[in-house]
Amino acid sequence: MAEFVRVRDFNCKYEVTGNLSSKENILFLNGIASTIESWSYHRKQFETDYKVIGLEYRGQWHSDATPGPYTFKNHAEEVVELLKILEVNKVHIISTSLGGEIAMQLSVDFPEIVQSLTVIASVSEADDILVSQVGRWGAFAKDTIEQHDILPKEQRGDYLKGAAHSFLHNAIPEMYGNKFYNNNFHVIKERDLQFMENITRNFFAGHQLLCEMFAGIADKEKMTPNLHKIKCPSLIIAGGMDILKPPSYSKIIADNIPDSDYVVFPDAGHAVAIERAPRICDLALGHIKRSSK
Repeated sequence: MAEFVRVRDFNCKYEVTGNLSSKENILFLNGIASTIESWSYHRKQFETDYKVIGLEYRGQWHSDATPGPYTFKNHAEEVVELLKILEVNKVHIISTSLGGEIAMQLSVDFPEIVQSLTVIASVSEADDILVSQVGRWGAFAKDTIEQHDILPKEQRGDYLKGAAHSFLHNAIPEMYGNKFYNNNFHVIKERDLQFMENITRNFFAGHQLLCEMFAGIADKEKMTPNLHKIKCPSLIIAGGMDILKPPSYSKIIADNIPDSDYVVFPDAGHAVAIERAPRICDLALGHIKRSSK
């Protein structure tokens, strides 16, 4: 059961499941538009032997979207603050996309906490094309908020559902590989229905700020120069058909984290963590077990 706790100045949604007596902890860090529940399949694979922790960051879904600006550094610190509240001293991190970027910042700034690191479909820097792609999402969120706030209250719910549908369908071509899309359209349709059912103004308010935060990875929060400081065992995973964050970005990460392992799923897209969920879990579990010896 998910709960809320005060972290610094915002209410943070989190969940702790699995083997609560285990000394080994796994922390899942979400992609930018994802919830704790986006890891449901993965979490179940680890819950017998590990304590499993998930959260939604400041500005993400059900956690408070406080005024910005946001930074990767502050988000990493807030994850650590939550772990302190939960009395968790060390974690194995499994992360994707924005979660991977927060995970790398956390691993640089708090190396004593991270036992192992799995980073999926993430970047440590960004070119103008990527910044522009994510910027479009932020602009959509900003426009949605502005339109929402001038509508009569009785129209706002339906408007948000329509905006959620448009947002997701505009992002889908950048999310999934063609093979997964064609063979699993029912999964995407289900996500669309869930997205519309759960959408709130808070999602778009926070999403705009998270997209603006991401843009910082191109310059002021570029992580590549600091990746050599990550000394924990690291597994870097990419989707070969990822058009949002192509595997060349994951290769940069793997080349700059000492002794890291690098795996590419040739026909998977940006949502490789979902498209290849069973195999991702196998790889991550093997990585964690080797790191725990």
